Amino acid sequence: MPANVTFDLTLPHSYSVIALAELPGDGQHPPIYFPGVTTTGGKDGLFLRFTLSNGKQWSGCFAFGRYGLCGVFAVPDPDCVCVVSKGTGYWVYVNEPEKSSQMPVVPIRDVRVVPTHELFCLRISHLCLLSVPRVNSGNTACAGTI
Repeated sequence: MPANVTFDLTLPHSYSVIALAELPGDGQHPPIYFPGVTTTGGKDGLFLRFTLSNGKQWSGCFAFGRYGLCGVFAVPDPDCVCVVSKGTGYWVYVNEPEKSSQMPVVPIRDVRVVPTHELFCLRISHLCLLSVPRVNSGNTACAGTI
């Protein structure tokens, strides 16, 4: 596990999450590997355990990129989270991890959350991408339009 994992869960969210130092040893609940959303193995990465509002848990291994930033960031959708694993980003639907995906942009160099305005910003090189709060209209986008 990387030494410095940033957690910014200041936006409202429906889950809890912790970093794990290694794979769970019980063998009964294999982690989900990202990208690929598979339980049959994957690349080295950031290990996280999510606990849902109903008490169910699942673990994920998010493949490392090539940049230093590692973190877990709440986004305006309370059922979604942004995971950054050494610069590689993932949109994670905590209640339906099989719908999660790797972000099509790398490396993510910085993430900023502005809770007073429910804003979520990613910095990729010299470009800053901004998320706006999700409107309750049945939109399933994890963090609005990025």
